Amino acid sequence: MNTATLAPVARVTRRLAATPEQVFDAWTDPQKFRHWMAPGDTHVSSARADLRVGGAFEVVMSNSTKDLPHHGVYLAIDRPHRLVFTWESHATGPEPSVVTLELKAVEGGTELILTHEKLPADQIKGHTWGWTGIGENLEAWLQAGAPS
Repeated sequence: MNTATLAPVARVTRRLAATPEQVFDAWTDPQKFRHWMAPGDTHVSSARADLRVGGAFEVVMSNSTKDLPHHGVYLAIDRPHRLVFTWESHATGPEPSVVTLELKAVEGGTELILTHEKLPADQIKGHTWGWTGIGENLEAWLQAGAPS
């Protein structure tokens, strides 16, 4: 197999102690994802979503010095199994990247598989770190009873 032609991807897998429906809703409801969708020393300062194929969303991650807007468009919605959306930010290059969430019911909860494609090669490591941190925040938020 010629791996030189394969596009680089960021992939994160995480098991969560919640149902696929709860996890799916956490990813699609801005009142929920504003609590956990920011890695490291950032927080979500604003969030909005129009959950329909072709609908847009925006997440503004902020730290002490700047706002980092992230936005995209929903490409596929199959609650509670699969969600596909574009992801654009200062670090994703001139073309939209694509994030696919796959949610599988497993004993004790849900396996989340996040695949981020069409990223610039130099952004794979940073986005893997970011999605890993976001997954940790989601897990903590769910374990805390998904407080509002």
